[in-house]
Amino acid sequence: MPEVLEGGARRRTLAEKLEWLRALKTPHGQEPLSYKALAADIATVTGVDISGPYVWELCTGKTTNPKLHHLEAIARYFKVPTAYFTDDQVYQELDPQLQLLKRLKDAGVKQLSLRDFADEAATPDDVQGLLARLGALDAYADERVRDLAVRLSWLAPERQQVVESLLGDDEALDALREPAVRRLAAAASACDPELLATATELVRDPTILEALQDKGARDIARMCPGLSEASQRAVITMIEQLRAVEQARK
Repeated sequence: MPEVLEGGARRRTLAEKLEWLRALKTPHGQEPLSYKALAADIATVTGVDISGPYVWELCTGKTTNPKLHHLEAIARYFKVPTAYFTDDQVYQELDPQLQLLKRLKDAGVKQLSLRDFADEAATPDDVQGLLARLGALDAYADERVRDLAVRLSWLAPERQQVVESLLGDDEALDALREPAVRRLAAAASACDPELLATATELVRDPTILEALQDKGARDIARMCPGLSEASQRAVITMIEQLRAVEQARK
């Protein structure tokens, strides 16, 4: 008898989860990718080499202990957390949404209604929310956008609010098209609040940013925090004197 988890969900094996995701990835009315083609697709998308026979072994249960980097690549490919395969709690949280998504893709968003989900574990609010999101996106027929919408629904509420605020800010979205801006945002996420406040002030001052383009200015800035306040004032005085001398020579 299949093991039932707390909350009523049935525990799935790794092979069952993989086959379920393989089916979910398959467009309605089409045959799933062969294991060889699936392996090639995973390698192309993630950059991680994985063979068709190995994917077959995982999907059929012949192999039950995959290497971590393979499991991470498979998770990235199917756009689920790696913990979906290993953590019962994460599986229980995500599986109802995947079930709903499969029903939506199979039946067609425009033809679905709440009564179609009478036997689902999800609440009517869950279904209505997902129907509204995917129904609005259906006109675009863009699978990438649908995947992003589903991934957004898995984010924590505070992260969803951040994404929603960005979607309403055209200037921020335009800025984030630049790789340098994305790298800057990623670096800022590692700063503590005080450093982040300082960085925010710096980026608002073009004069400082222009000065910091010079390696010498950056070297001086790096060394100053190690000096006492009195020494820092002395350095500033010396720099002002040198600047006056340089200007007088011109």
